[in-house]
Amino acid sequence: MNIPAFLAGVSLIFLGRKLFWLFVACMGFAVAYTHAEQFTGNQPEYIIMGIAIFFGVIGAVFAVFFQKIAVGVSGFAAGGFICLYLFQLAGFEPTQLIWLGSIAGGIAGALLMIFVFDWALILLSSISGASIIVQSINLDPALDLPVYIGLIIIGTAVQAKIMSIEPEK
Repeated sequence: MNIPAFLAGVSLIFLGRKLFWLFVACMGFAVAYTHAEQFTGNQPEYIIMGIAIFFGVIGAVFAVFFQKIAVGVSGFAAGGFICLYLFQLAGFEPTQLIWLGSIAGGIAGALLMIFVFDWALILLSSISGASIIVQSINLDPALDLPVYIGLIIIGTAVQAKIMSIEPEK
């Protein structure tokens, strides 16, 4: 089990909307962790983890100081990350034209974040968190989809409940 990724996923599921900077940091971490080996070659795990943490911290700082830009960038990262995971669940190989679907998912995620921020953040953080958790715990492949859907439902319900009890701004 990848404990840092698991904790990032749990944080996203329950606190993604409440702590926007955490959402951006976790997306930076997840995207960097997923793709670091492609760009750095076969490096030890601690190097890959260090790169992912670095991008997570950069994402958090970016979210705090440049929130309007970070909304679109994090939506794009989340949409692309989610589409990539869904393609993997469906059995597509990374050598196929997955990147095209990931870009389309990224654009959809960015647009959602820009136009319906709260609900998009709840949904994208729940789906992203579920993706990270399922990837980090190495379940039996037959359980991946039911656990994934269950985590999305739980995350969306919990964050929607938190949003409903918050006072209006």
